[in-house]
Amino acid sequence: MTAAIVGKCIAVERNDNPSLVFTACLLHDIGKLVLSRSLESQYEQVLAETKRGQSPMLVVEQNLLGFDHAEVGSRLLEHWRFSPRLVEAVRYHHDPAAAGDHARFAAYAYLGNMLACFMGFGCGHQALGFRCRAEALEFTGTIAEDIPRYMTHAFYALSELQALLEIQS
Repeated sequence: MTAAIVGKCIAVERNDNPSLVFTACLLHDIGKLVLSRSLESQYEQVLAETKRGQSPMLVVEQNLLGFDHAEVGSRLLEHWRFSPRLVEAVRYHHDPAAAGDHARFAAYAYLGNMLACFMGFGCGHQALGFRCRAEALEFTGTIAEDIPRYMTHAFYALSELQALLEIQS
């Protein structure tokens, strides 16, 4: 959710499609869910090796499985006939420049993912491996000085969401 909120915030400011960006950011790691469910013990090995070696998960997945969660997620979305923009955003959310015509949407997913990691959501030591790719900022028309504001916005949006979910009827 954090990645999706950040991506949407950036898209709104850039007069881009906030719903499409929210969806791309929400689904960017769907391949991790697929892999963890379908390869249980093998994926536990991926997680253990990632933690042990403090290596990027993408690299460990490629080394141990021969493919990665971004590829699996994009193929699933392609199978479900999602738009090419969403498929490519998920496929290239770790390398937006490789997404060709869909680089801007991959960059939103990259930035949403990066800022969610910086905020401590779901990444553990993985956040230490992130570096801000200048092209992700360029593709979205964002500057580095905007990043703290987006993180603050996401923090408050998540607090509001949590409050809504805690309302008891």
